[in-house]
Amino acid sequence: MRVNEIFYSIDGEGLRAGALAVFIRLAGCNLRCSYCDTSYAWEEDAGQDMTIREILEYIERYGCDRITLTGGEPLRSREGMDLTRALVEEGYEVNIETNGSVAVEDVLIPGTIITMDYKCPSSGCESSMLTDNIGILRKSDALKFVVGTEEDLHKAAEIIEKYNPACQCFLSPVFGGIEPAEIVEFMKDKDMHRCRLQLQMHKYIWDPEEKGVYMKEIDGERLEKAVQEILLALGDDPDREGLVETPKRVANMFKEVFRGMCYSNEEIAEMFNKCFTEDTNDLVLIKDIECFSHCEHHLALMYNMTVSVAYIPSGKVIGLSKVARIADMVCKRLQLQERIGNDIADILTMILGTEDVAVFVKAEHSCMTARGIRARGARTVTHTLRGIFQTDKELRGEIFTMLDD
Repeated sequence: MRVNEIFYSIDGEGLRAGALAVFIRLAGCNLRCSYCDTSYAWEEDAGQDMTIREILEYIERYGCDRITLTGGEPLRSREGMDLTRALVEEGYEVNIETNGSVAVEDVLIPGTIITMDYKCPSSGCESSMLTDNIGILRKSDALKFVVGTEEDLHKAAEIIEKYNPACQCFLSPVFGGIEPAEIVEFMKDKDMHRCRLQLQMHKYIWDPEEKGVYMKEIDGERLEKAVQEILLALGDDPDREGLVETPKRVANMFKEVFRGMCYSNEEIAEMFNKCFTEDTNDLVLIKDIECFSHCEHHLALMYNMTVSVAYIPSGKVIGLSKVARIADMVCKRLQLQERIGNDIADILTMILGTEDVAVFVKAEHSCMTARGIRARGARTVTHTLRGIFQTDKELRGEIFTMLDD
């Protein structure tokens, strides 16, 4: 699924307003509200592909059991619902911010809070509202009316009276629009005792235009233009049937296979810093992690690549899957094979607090096998040795024996 951003902050509105939560913003929305403040997440490709497992592993770092799943519209596809269930199964309390145009019945499960909008007239999207949702919202859910005009206030009062929802109702002013005091007077005049006025506190604390600490993204639009220029330079027609979608396809592929270029070694170390206290100094070897990368000299593929990592613990060990993910992220850069080993070793040293790290990389390089000398079958082997692996010949010999087994 496409993730636009993940960040750690406070819920600015709803039943959990003021409480810390991890926000997962999915890309793609079926509505275009006039006052929307997250238009950067409207398009379906406005983010990067992540699996449910990758999302779960990414959010572990925050140590927070509250999740706010938002968008875009997080329930517009089956993937958002599957992610909700996976989060609940992992023990998270999931607050789903949904725009009111999509059925919520499938996510009315223990462990979820539904914070549903009703789009008032000034939004331009009222006709998309699925009013059947209102009657099935639970006491533990919330119905939110973002109001920008007096007409919006009357519409909110009308909907509440007509459907008598069981959940808490909120009136929230469009930021910079209708004055909160005007809403209070309307509530008093209409005896709206079941409603609460709620200001979007995050917009008062921080710059209202500021995004979260977002998932970094490669410039897809610029990539598309560059690919189109390459096609022209090759003498082909970018508008012919077989090529018309090629710039977008290549851009999306590059965003995936060069994802590691968005992050420094320090950020990757933070991303995958999942360790366990263990009083041992026994050798740990993770062998034959399959990866691929791209040579920075020709943008050519490095393939049939395996990465093996060894380290001596110093009071803690790292989750085994994290080592594979570190190798994968480092390889998803324009690289030199020699640098891959150094990057992985640097990251593991940051996480583990030990210099006793070794990385072994084997790969074939298409810049040598598919062009130039065309030395098919030639394989490059590099060793990065740190700490005790540099000085202890016996230990090195043991490692090489294990790698050859």
